[in-house]
Amino acid sequence: MLNSNVLDIVIGLVFIYLILSLFASAINELVMRWLYSRGKNLKKGIVNLLSDNGKETDILVSKFLQSPSFRKFCSSNNTLPSYLTDRRFAEVLLFILNGDNSTKQNIGSIKKGVEALPEGNTRQWLMALITEAGENLEDLREQLKSWYNDVMQRASGWYKRKAHLFLFIIGFLISMVMDADTFQIVHKLNNDPLARAELVKMAELQLALLSEDSAQTAITDYSLDSLSNNQNRQRIGQLEQRVDSLFTNQIAQSQSILGLGWDIPQTKSVLVAGEKIQHKTSLGEKIESIWSQISFQGVFGWLITALAISLGAPFWYDLLNRVASLRSTGQKPVDKEMPKSSI
Repeated sequence: MLNSNVLDIVIGLVFIYLILSLFASAINELVMRWLYSRGKNLKKGIVNLLSDNGKETDILVSKFLQSPSFRKFCSSNNTLPSYLTDRRFAEVLLFILNGDNSTKQNIGSIKKGVEALPEGNTRQWLMALITEAGENLEDLREQLKSWYNDVMQRASGWYKRKAHLFLFIIGFLISMVMDADTFQIVHKLNNDPLARAELVKMAELQLALLSEDSAQTAITDYSLDSLSNNQNRQRIGQLEQRVDSLFTNQIAQSQSILGLGWDIPQTKSVLVAGEKIQHKTSLGEKIESIWSQISFQGVFGWLITALAISLGAPFWYDLLNRVASLRSTGQKPVDKEMPKSSI
């Protein structure tokens, strides 16, 4: 069995990675939502589906994005929806191909709409789907849904790659601002039994909180989310509360225990007429003080922390649960099904 001190060090380090991952993931999701990246990825997927040259100005793409049957899913300020089901996509496309008419749809009228499109790969593909469907409109609808799902899986991949890059960048910035150097954290845990014990207690408490169903939203996947506008606003409120709670509680307390952060002098002694007078340090002097504390090992430690953060909170939750179970029982923990990471 592993030495209990080694397990405590691992628990402390994994706990730090977990709370920083939760913090970074919440910020990352807020940033992506504020940038409407999910809506942009949806548009990108639609353009790739319906355009021969990848341009929004293509006639079918333009008709789709401006169609009343699509615009009704946009928010009041015309923001693109973050998600469109395959059924809705098929409805909108059939509505357009049927001459902007949702009634009296049949294969014949839809075929005429496709034949009116400019020559190109999209027209040929739609004609092939119609031929394969024969006279069965429902078969055509199912084929359009399958086509949409195949392309949107790739769109989800684009979003996740972008989100993963953002998460790494945010993780590195957090590591730098907090001076969360992995080497420094391990050194502190290895040499300070009190700090080690405090972090183990915090880790056990965090596991208990995240084991409750109400807390699982902290690590649940919302990739290319299917939330409604009202649910989106609620989700944003939850994320903002989580950012504030993590920063003011677990992160601040962990910083204090581990001695993380920068030693920035707020005042300096100045000799005036033989007397020492305290003056506030300037911004330039504070930056110079921070710069003097940076080392190559520290930067490398930030990179390791950022890479750890980019693995996502579900990964560290699962690992923390396993190591904590090993510490408490000395036996291999039972696997628990965990939510997948959103990146």
